[in-house]
Amino acid sequence: GPGTCLPIAVAVLLYRVLGLCEGNTVFIESFCRVESLSLTGKLLYPFADMFVVRWKELHIKYPQSYTISTFVPKLSSRDKESYNLGKE
Repeated sequence: GPGTCLPIAVAVLLYRVLGLCEGNTVFIESFCRVESLSLTGKLLYPFADMFVVRWKELHIKYPQSYTISTFVPKLSSRDKESYNLGKE
């Protein structure tokens, strides 16, 4: 689950404070979280450089978050043909 990223995120935050690394922390909340954040999300929300949620209900509660519609692009029929999708 998303909890596995917590030690890594904390280590990166510590390294950034100590000046040992640069970069940004991006947390993407689980697609199934519609009305509340996961425990990991609640812990990382104040520290993540970018916090991404799927549902507007969460974005309203957590206004510093970014809302996305999907990570899966819609394919045109031409793209489907080139990937041989929808054929057996």
